Amino acid sequence: MSVEIGIEVYGLKEAIKSLNSVEPGLRNEITRDYRRLAKPVIQDAKRLIPKVAPLSGMERNWTSKSGKQLMPWLADHKQPLKASINTRKISEFRGMVRNVGTFVIRWGGPLPVMFDTSTNGKLGRSLTQEYGKASRVMWPALEKNQTQVMAELTTLVEKVMDKVNRNVVM
Repeated sequence: MSVEIGIEVYGLKEAIKSLNSVEPGLRNEITRDYRRLAKPVIQDAKRLIPKVAPLSGMERNWTSKSGKQLMPWLADHKQPLKASINTRKISEFRGMVRNVGTFVIRWGGPLPVMFDTSTNGKLGRSLTQEYGKASRVMWPALEKNQTQVMAELTTLVEKVMDKVNRNVVM
């Protein structure tokens, strides 16, 4: 069971960035529209997040070597789960292009990433045994809402490009 999400619109990041100069306030409207259309995915993802620590060791305080706190598992969805728009410049290093998606739904922090994607080692095996294969939260939530989200996202992208193209002077 896999999910393929892909709409490629060249110049979309630049178009979203330029919206405030083209039509003030439209950038915020686009962000609100995107958060609204992503809401079903976020709600389904929150339902899939365990309310208690998935494994007993995740209840303990753990810090990294740098002192950053990795655990304990925060009950009641205190791990940040949000939809955002990324307009950062596409980065290139030694011929390798790194283009992060424009429309993003992110469940942040090291612990959520470990829970959602671990497959190897004792941790990965234990999580797979208890909660199924990776991805345990984000892909299933997106997959359930894929048709609706993609239709609304296509409409949103068309709206952005239409507004920007209307103001292009040749």
